[in-house]
Amino acid sequence: MKIDRKEFVMMWEAGVPAAKMAEHFGCHIAYISSFRQRNNIPRRGRIAQDGTVPKPAGTIKKPAASAPEPPQYPPGSILATEGKYSLLCEYALRHGMTYLGALQSWHRERVK
Repeated sequence: MKIDRKEFVMMWEAGVPAAKMAEHFGCHIAYISSFRQRNNIPRRGRIAQDGTVPKPAGTIKKPAASAPEPPQYPPGSILATEGKYSLLCEYALRHGMTYLGALQSWHRERVK
């Protein structure tokens, strides 16, 4: 199927509905959309009831949420390891425990 790109763009920018364009060119309405995409023709904006053109989805910037401040634990406490393997191993060695025992203690303490 051969569609004249210039005529297509002229109709598209004039706001002719895709169904009318499909009827004019003698093709299916889905072909209008795929032709637009293949030829890098930008999408048309939607017009709201009040006549304004809303911004496309994803363009509204939300305020950046600041990350919560991590809790500060006293140095040497099991919670100060933050459950990290290497720090729990060091903690276990210092306190004469196994790694598994230190991990279990950490889990018990963090939920208190």
